[in-house]
Amino acid sequence: MWQTGTIRVAKIGGIAVDIHFTFALVVLWGAFSGWQRGGGLEGAVLGIVAILVLFGCVLLHELGHGLQARTLGLVVRRVILLPIGGLALLETPPSRPWHELVIALAGPLVNLGLMAVAVIAIVVTNPAFVFTTDILTRATVAPGIEGVLVYLLSINLSLFLFNMLPAFPMDGGRVLRAGLALLTPYVVATRIASWIGRGLAALMALMGVIGFFAYGLGQYLLLIVVGLVVYYGAYNEEVYVRRQWALARVEVGQIYQKRIETVSPWDNLTAALITKLFKYERILPVIVDERIVGLLGYDEAHKFVNKAQAVTVAHVMRTDFPTLGLRDTLWVALQAMTTDHLTLLPVVEGNRFRGVVSLDDIDQAWRLVSSR
Repeated sequence: MWQTGTIRVAKIGGIAVDIHFTFALVVLWGAFSGWQRGGGLEGAVLGIVAILVLFGCVLLHELGHGLQARTLGLVVRRVILLPIGGLALLETPPSRPWHELVIALAGPLVNLGLMAVAVIAIVVTNPAFVFTTDILTRATVAPGIEGVLVYLLSINLSLFLFNMLPAFPMDGGRVLRAGLALLTPYVVATRIASWIGRGLAALMALMGVIGFFAYGLGQYLLLIVVGLVVYYGAYNEEVYVRRQWALARVEVGQIYQKRIETVSPWDNLTAALITKLFKYERILPVIVDERIVGLLGYDEAHKFVNKAQAVTVAHVMRTDFPTLGLRDTLWVALQAMTTDHLTLLPVVEGNRFRGVVSLDDIDQAWRLVSSR
């Protein structure tokens, strides 16, 4: 859902940096919070500064992941800044446990580096500054350079501790899984890390419930929400890896549909054909002499249903799409469908069209493998 609605603002080290449009709401919230605390215009400005410093640290954290992945030969698509944090998108996941380990550690190490910079800067600007144990509670920016530096130290310490929790989707969960995968199969390591994360999430939520009813403070509600998010993330990671492991062991040639309705480029785009596409939510292969030349879907076809002039399939078919070979795995097929936003892909052998694989076929194969 976060793949759309973004604006590209920069390219750092060859990695595109995108900001989701809802990020503007976070900035406005920061300004409003600073104003509401009685700071007036100065408080609003400091609130905006706090948000920008926070997400600047999040951006550097994610770039740490991305740049480390690139040094290992992995393709990093982009980094997205979201209202809930940041996300580094890798074209392919790490294939070795130690690769995942160093990539996962790269982000938190950036936060440690920023903490070191903040400490040095504070000592240089104010040698008499006293570091106390309440540094984590300084969640607002005080006026002056020292206030910004103290906030920088506080926020990076918070990001480091939070991200190193041994639970998905945080980096600590991936570090734990990578360490276990050095000793056990990857699927088993994921399952163990997932259950540890879910146990931690349940404990966090329970502490939040007890604290809320005992003290009625808002931060306990936040602890409940974080616990639920962590539990959901840990569960989803296990399901994702189980599906990847299962689908990577089934080839397209084992399940593809050989008999499938097709159309030709010169066929007229009739209302009946469009109705058929809509009713069955289908994508039809466009074939010429046993060669696949296009895909006809409802999204492309329905725009022309009321046109006065005659329209053929060739006018509206999609010509840019991936194809699958018989030896490709269902995991490769699923990734290709997700990337190109398709629910069906053609299967070819050489230049000859052999059939199709749909998302429903992959789901059925996944359910069958899971039941076994």
